[in-house]
Amino acid sequence: MSIHPPSFESSVVGLGPETKKSMKFLEDGSGIGIEDWGNLTSPWKIGDTIIANLDFRWITHWVPGQEYVITQFFTPDQQRVGTYCDITRPVQRIERGFTYEDIYLDVWRREGDRPEILDEHELEMGVQEKFITVQEAHRARMIAQHLLIELSSDTSSILSFSNRLKP
Repeated sequence: MSIHPPSFESSVVGLGPETKKSMKFLEDGSGIGIEDWGNLTSPWKIGDTIIANLDFRWITHWVPGQEYVITQFFTPDQQRVGTYCDITRPVQRIERGFTYEDIYLDVWRREGDRPEILDEHELEMGVQEKFITVQEAHRARMIAQHLLIELSSDTSSILSFSNRLKP
């Protein structure tokens, strides 16, 4: 099995067909991106949890310099189904939004469940292929452990960023 170099992600480019993206820039320099999903040929899932389908909403918190990006997934009736954290190289601010390079490791928390680390094998392969350094892999694991602790509580402040969208 081979691994790809770290993927380049942007708040400007939508992931799905017929999706609508918007960005609310905050006074602290961060931003909250919203992606409203259109029609898909089949729902997107993590495990058995649907995270994208018609009228689903993704809300993502972008913080320049932070080494992770958090996305929350909501159903059409605004019920959060999960929270996904991409471990990244530092988030960069660009003219119309934000970018980052995803360095494989992720933390996923299905609503009501305990968080879990995903893609450890991809992180190891990225080190073996020299796409990331041993130091970056170590830092990614430390960040993932921090996020596991933070996401273990329903009252974690890390989950409250989507509340900043409300008037």
